[in-house]
Amino acid sequence: MNRVWMSIVLITLAMGVAAQKPTMEITGFAEKSIVPDEVIFNINLSVEEAEFGKTVDKLNEQMNRLKEKLRGAGVSEDRMKTSNYNVSENIKYESGKRTKLGYRGTHSLIVKAPFQNENLKNIHNSIVVADVDLNFNISFGISDAKMYQEELMVLAMTDARQKAEIFSRAAGMTLGLIKSISYGQQPISYPMRNYSSAMAMDRSAEIDINPGNLKLSDRVFVVFELEAK
Repeated sequence: MNRVWMSIVLITLAMGVAAQKPTMEITGFAEKSIVPDEVIFNINLSVEEAEFGKTVDKLNEQMNRLKEKLRGAGVSEDRMKTSNYNVSENIKYESGKRTKLGYRGTHSLIVKAPFQNENLKNIHNSIVVADVDLNFNISFGISDAKMYQEELMVLAMTDARQKAEIFSRAAGMTLGLIKSISYGQQPISYPMRNYSSAMAMDRSAEIDINPGNLKLSDRVFVVFELEAK
């Protein structure tokens, strides 16, 4: 199920001054294909009212209603996290004239659950029955990506050394000691699918999603010394 790809990213051969050994800089790369085990709903709720206080009250009331439905679907409180909360003036500009219409409030909620079709269906149904003005997108993730981190680091380092051995032989030299290692873990990003409030409110709309595997990758930059045979 899992496969690992190795690819050459950057190779430079540098000759130092006469007193120094020549060096070779190699980028080691590793990538692993993983089946996602987590579904992530990014829900964005918005309201508009004439007064600030009413905007806040309505925004909180609708979010509480949504959370109540989500809890009823088996989503625990620790799996519902606010990512953004904002209330600001609702301004309209027309023909160079600024008109204040009232206030607009937004509340963004991230909901995570184990990826199972039943969870996907239950969370979507909760959004529908909450009957609030929102839009949402869905992404898929890996609940514990760190468990693959050490394996990817080892594979990336192995890749760097294998490349270095190949190029040192091709150059007619012997691979020496490692002079330096630079490492920076790659950020993980997941593709998303967007759904509008119109679809969310359509009780007949079915979400049928079969996500592909996600790819985790890592790389390391290694400088090797080279020695004459």
